[in-house]
Amino acid sequence: MRKIFFSISLLMCCSFLMNAQSIKVKKGKLSALSKVTSYDVVFSYENMNVGKMTEEDYVAEKVKAYNKKEKGRGDEWKGKWIADRNERFEPKFITLFNKSSDGQVKIKEGDSNCPYEMHVRTTDTEPGFNVGVMRKNAYISMEISFIEKKTQKVLVLIELLDARGRSVQGYDFDTGTRLEEGYAKAGKGLGNFFRKKVM
Repeated sequence: MRKIFFSISLLMCCSFLMNAQSIKVKKGKLSALSKVTSYDVVFSYENMNVGKMTEEDYVAEKVKAYNKKEKGRGDEWKGKWIADRNERFEPKFITLFNKSSDGQVKIKEGDSNCPYEMHVRTTDTEPGFNVGVMRKNAYISMEISFIEKKTQKVLVLIELLDARGRSVQGYDFDTGTRLEEGYAKAGKGLGNFFRKKVM
């Protein structure tokens, strides 16, 4: 009985670690952000890797493969790949950050009057897969720069690694759904980090 209990506990612990994301300060001191209560958030994807490929190579390969199966399908997939950022990933990140920071700090896209910018650059994306009997979780990693607009000075640079994306029910057969959950987890994690470490 003890062995069974130990095995279950170990499995639960491993599962937690596999889903844990890492947030580290790479430059600057968090105290520089302690009095800032709002940011104009900007998202970017320059030089992003997808799996073990550059995004450019990954997209070209997918478009070619899908168009070979069905004319126009690859071009449709490419449009959705880009559109999901603005329509799904970024709003989810913003919503979960604002909720998790408990109102102590807010981010809003396109807030030109705000003197500070949060620049969220996705550095790595693993789309994962789910074919029912087998799955690989999606994940994203990003660099987040906190910039004083007037001087363009980077006050703090944070690295967020391995934000895993999967739905609780396991019905995340769509790549966009898995990655959306990754951005949700990243926003939630960063919001909690601010609430505990910054404000």
